Amino acid sequence: MASLITELALILSRAILGGMSQRKKGKEKMRTREQLIRAVAWVDLAITLPFVQPTIAYWLIGYIYHLDQQWMMLSIIPHFDPLTLMFVNIMGVLGVVWAIARLKSPTEDLARIDALARIIVAALIIHAITWGATPILWLFVATEVLGSAAQLIRRPPSSSPRESA
Repeated sequence: MASLITELALILSRAILGGMSQRKKGKEKMRTREQLIRAVAWVDLAITLPFVQPTIAYWLIGYIYHLDQQWMMLSIIPHFDPLTLMFVNIMGVLGVVWAIARLKSPTEDLARIDALARIIVAALIIHAITWGATPILWLFVATEVLGSAAQLIRRPPSSSPRESA
């Protein structure tokens, strides 16, 4: 997970700092954008894949609440019946499929759709927190907002001396 975040930071810094020749800039910029979209998709895949399998998802949710208790947040631990766990697993499957789609076709359109979906998901997580879900979920809100921002940030087009004359 840490290496994926490091890779995302490296790609972001390359996208922001640039530094390539004018001829190579267009192709390099497109490749860097695709790398960024793929990096965000890899992080999503790593986060959502454990939720696909019921036993692992149940353990992971239990671990999140274990951390909640260890950090003295003392949230009420909900009971996860089979129906609830089924929806968690469906969320995992959809997250994995969406990540694979962006890995296979890292287009600007998919990046914009993903950025919008991330804002909606962040709002839903915040709603859950206000209704008593563990505050540890703020970490998930952070990943959603950062992933959205990373995909929406664009470098302003640089103007060549001929264009400004």
